[in-house]
Amino acid sequence: MPEGIKVPVNMYSIELAPSNFGKTRTARIMTDEVLNQFSDTFTKQTFPLLAEQSINKLSVKRANRKATDPDEEREQLVNEFNRAGSLLFCFDSGSAPGAKQLRHKLLLANAGALNLVVDEIGLNMGKNSEMIDLFMELYDGKTGNALNKNTKENPRNSEMNGVTPSNMLLFGTDNKIFDGARQEEEFLSLLKSGYGRRCFFCYISDDNKKRIIPGHEALARSKRAATSTTLEEISDDLHALADMVNNNKTLIIPDDTAKLMYDYKANCELRARNLKKAFALQRTELEARFFKTIKLAGVYAFIDDEPEISVENLQAAIKVAEESGEAYAEMLTQDKPHVKLAKHIADLQENVTHSDLTEDLSFYPKAANQRADMLTLAISWGYKN
Repeated sequence: MPEGIKVPVNMYSIELAPSNFGKTRTARIMTDEVLNQFSDTFTKQTFPLLAEQSINKLSVKRANRKATDPDEEREQLVNEFNRAGSLLFCFDSGSAPGAKQLRHKLLLANAGALNLVVDEIGLNMGKNSEMIDLFMELYDGKTGNALNKNTKENPRNSEMNGVTPSNMLLFGTDNKIFDGARQEEEFLSLLKSGYGRRCFFCYISDDNKKRIIPGHEALARSKRAATSTTLEEISDDLHALADMVNNNKTLIIPDDTAKLMYDYKANCELRARNLKKAFALQRTELEARFFKTIKLAGVYAFIDDEPEISVENLQAAIKVAEESGEAYAEMLTQDKPHVKLAKHIADLQENVTHSDLTEDLSFYPKAANQRADMLTLAISWGYKN
């Protein structure tokens, strides 16, 4: 940053779209056909070499500081490194102690990142609550150290200072998140606690499903995809970034890019000021939007293998940030439970019982008085609409 502060280049993202939209398939393509060469080379070749270099340097530093034998210090560091287990390029679940253990391994190697990718977040949010809470801290690359019991079988690792970039992708269907009940409350709680300003968003509602493609057009697309070399070319380009020379690369922000960044920051703050207090979550996201935008611009510059973040990189990131802001605003304008109830009954166009509603709608109350209140509100809304 122009202030002289280094920030990790990383990205948090939440993507919601209807079932059968292609989310899981796209994620699989990214893993198997785009990032495959990079992840294989980095984990099997680059990371072990970087770890060896880093541990050698650390052992000499510790020996000089403690007046001990460098070989003994190196042996201890190697044991710490090996106790942390194998390197995971990305993971879809886990525990906070496990993530901190992997982070310690990355700090010893002075390389790598923590990458959390969770599919069907509506179903798996509760299972991953511990990890999601931890990643809130890890957005800036740091977290506190847990005080674990030190035993002969499980000795406590030595404390290490450093920054570990962390990336997170949560995706799934919107109807599992916005259920008008507990899941929706937990998701909104996450946004309020800080994820709203940290994440980029993409939202496709059930009312805005993808276009149905005619058979002839689908066939033509399939043939083009089968002969296209675009994914192979992208995979090759990303593979080149696994070279050791790119580890801990520092990107410079030149003055013209910094000016655009501060202009955009001021623009976001002005728009946030004009929002009413009822839109508190949108205001918070808008006020902090420039920070995640410059991080995304850094991602673009790194992929382009550039030494600095250009104006073009930042302009591209701003475009994504603005689209993300629109998706976020749409995500936060969900129907109230009584409106969802009215629409559900109207869609059925047949007689329905309390038992049917209880089975179909997770937010439908079980208490008779609460049911009566919700039905009254639903009927009132139905008459008006």
